[in-house]
Amino acid sequence: MSRLAVHVIVEHGGDGVPFGCAYIRDLLPLGHPANAQRIALTASTDLQAADVVVVERTLLPGATVLEAEALVRRVRRNGSRLAYTLDDNLLDAPQIPLPTRTVARFLCREADVVLVATETLAGRVRHLARRVVVLPNALDERLFFAGAAAAAPPAREEVRIGFMGTWTHERDLMLLVQPLREVLRTHPGTRLEVVGGADPALLAAFEGLAVRQVTVPAAEVEYPAFVRWLRRHAQWDVAVAPLEDTPFTRAKSDIKFLDYGALGIAAVCSEVPAYAGTVRHGENGLLVPNDPAAWAEALRQLVTQPDLRQGLADNARRYVAAERTLARRAPAWADALAALF
Repeated sequence: MSRLAVHVIVEHGGDGVPFGCAYIRDLLPLGHPANAQRIALTASTDLQAADVVVVERTLLPGATVLEAEALVRRVRRNGSRLAYTLDDNLLDAPQIPLPTRTVARFLCREADVVLVATETLAGRVRHLARRVVVLPNALDERLFFAGAAAAAPPAREEVRIGFMGTWTHERDLMLLVQPLREVLRTHPGTRLEVVGGADPALLAAFEGLAVRQVTVPAAEVEYPAFVRWLRRHAQWDVAVAPLEDTPFTRAKSDIKFLDYGALGIAAVCSEVPAYAGTVRHGENGLLVPNDPAAWAEALRQLVTQPDLRQGLADNARRYVAAERTLARRAPAWADALAALF
């Protein structure tokens, strides 16, 4: 059987570099060796002829409905099928501009299939779409597991807590200001490291405590390079994954837990839908209500119990390696597109 020609119009920034979600949701799974006999993949920032054209999230920076309509017409003239990938509830979030929400709604209606990351998101778009397929996020083992296995953090007196996120996750980090301040103050050998953007005013809340913001070098921002950088630099004992419980966040995935697990780090996660189906409390991570006292207690447990930390980290890494890598999951992407013919 001949391979499907699949072209991805990548979501990107002003520099043309694909966003991380473009790699996670499209480029890496569709281009994975597991699909080499089924998919011939191309990608760019514009349309090319293909059996299937994949468009992502907001289509292009600042795209309008008129631009989306024009693109769909070109896709149809070429006789291509149209797949739309969505990993966030862009339809409802009030913080997302109305034109962007309108583009997302339009593409949900026009696509031959909408590929989403969670069942919750599928439920939100199903009444709009012709067909919806849930493809849970999975990590590329070539990036996260190639080479030496993740080692336990080096022996040291200091316990490092890590948080990884862009400026869009600042509200989540705000959930932890009080419990983190308490733990850092009462356990002097503990340090917090924040990777990514954070408002200086937020970091100022930790003044006088052991907190360090880590900036990712510009050359390491593109997703594959970022993962390699993270493996070298995230020498954390504990990682936190706070998440507000809102209509928008309920459609989010467990990607942060997967990242931490693959890195061999014990994770504390908010007890919200994104993590409740994956994190087994006390076995491969800790699930904590969004309550300052509960978070402080969970952090104290991990800061003071190295054996618990290591057990959670080992189990999380085993779970990701066994269940949530593209070696296991990537064929589902090819299946979803093949079903269009």
